[in-house]
Amino acid sequence: MGYHSTIELNVTVGKVDEIRKYLDDIKEKDNSGKGTNKEFEISLLEIKENWLTTSDGFAKWNYYDEWIEEIAKFDLSGSIEFVGEDGCRWGFMFEDDGIYDIEYSQKKGKKLYSPTPILDQMVENTVRDAGVGGEVMTNPQDTPDEYYVELLENLCDYCGYFNSDAIVNNGYGCDHPDNGETAIVKINKHGEQEWADGKIESKIINALLREKYGSVRQIREALKTEEGKIFWEKLKIQVLCDTTLYKRFANYKLQGMCYSFSCPLASVCDLEALKEHDQEWYDEYKNDEYDPSESGADLMLVNKKILTKE
Repeated sequence: MGYHSTIELNVTVGKVDEIRKYLDDIKEKDNSGKGTNKEFEISLLEIKENWLTTSDGFAKWNYYDEWIEEIAKFDLSGSIEFVGEDGCRWGFMFEDDGIYDIEYSQKKGKKLYSPTPILDQMVENTVRDAGVGGEVMTNPQDTPDEYYVELLENLCDYCGYFNSDAIVNNGYGCDHPDNGETAIVKINKHGEQEWADGKIESKIINALLREKYGSVRQIREALKTEEGKIFWEKLKIQVLCDTTLYKRFANYKLQGMCYSFSCPLASVCDLEALKEHDQEWYDEYKNDEYDPSESGADLMLVNKKILTKE
């Protein structure tokens, strides 16, 4: 079926009579069975007063790059945007001096949530205890290393990156950007996770190729070049490990999975670590046949400084 996109029209027309005649001629040709794919898409456009609209809000648009300049001659003003099946957006802005690509950017707004309340509390307590004129240490890097042993399950209770709403890994999700164990999930209109289409990786890669190169024809030409091949290979890796990539895909998320062996904030305890940092746990495992790091004990060695900093 290929990659599909829907259309969002917010554009007025200066030469209303001319474009109306143009659209009527295209529709007549398309109705006769002689129209091309490009002309079929154009036939879906309509004029209401001086606004460009569409007769089919559910149509899929694939040949816009063949007609977008053609309709600009009717003095368009405003924008036409497309939304891919994976949430990717692109579009065109029409002004008096020509057509422009629309650049989409994000900027940080009001802070709604902090995954590090421990740090906030630590600074608040330090300031309070120091008093007026006291010597305040606000940089967690200045604090000494302090290790302790914790069961992974208990660590999840207060780790700011743990996500129990994840559908992957039996609800043991991790939202830390450095987590290396990930899966792509779909986000529905209620903000809840669902299992993604099995072909979602290739769909996202196709969307990113379209974002960089444009039409399907242009993508095919680009992938014949050495630069295009390298870019494509990087995308195949990026789509499975770069969480920031998914900020542009509102309907999908690269969800990390919480495992002891891949935890970015703590490490799995072996017997030597228990001996040094927790005598009680050491006594429990010192006579076992297997090291606790190999037996699935899920005992984690946590650096309090790093956890607080994170």
